Amino acid sequence: MLARKHGFNDPRLVRSSRIKIGCREIEKKVGNIAFFSATYRLFKIPGLDCAFEDYGQAVVYKGSVKTSPEVFILDEHHKFEKKRVVPVCRNTFKMLHDSRFKGHFDFLGSGEIHYGSFSGCYTAAATPSSTFSMPALIGSSISRILPPKETMQRSNDTCC
Repeated sequence: MLARKHGFNDPRLVRSSRIKIGCREIEKKVGNIAFFSATYRLFKIPGLDCAFEDYGQAVVYKGSVKTSPEVFILDEHHKFEKKRVVPVCRNTFKMLHDSRFKGHFDFLGSGEIHYGSFSGCYTAAATPSSTFSMPALIGSSISRILPPKETMQRSNDTCC
């Protein structure tokens, strides 16, 4: 993905939708090719994990973003209700803590102990398929758009 190539190691999809061409002549020319619009949140934060790792951390949304007084949506997998304690992976914790969102959250946990993979997050390997359900739409193998497995390390090092 282009974002990873430029140092945004954990791009977060906020929303996506299929674009309809609306012109039969052009639709006939492109055949079964699908077009999409996607909005991502990109954070250029050093030290993000390639996988979603559990370090016993959680956040509490204060409800202080003017446009989101009850629920803050970080991406398609992370919705934070006001005053609810939400366990998060280390990447999500860092994205909220090391960005303009810091003042809108309380942060819990020291992050000193690694408890393994974080089961509450989608995996890096699932990102492209969950993004647009591409195999269902175009019948292709998702392996053609994923980075090689050797670049997807599960450690504290960045993978990109």
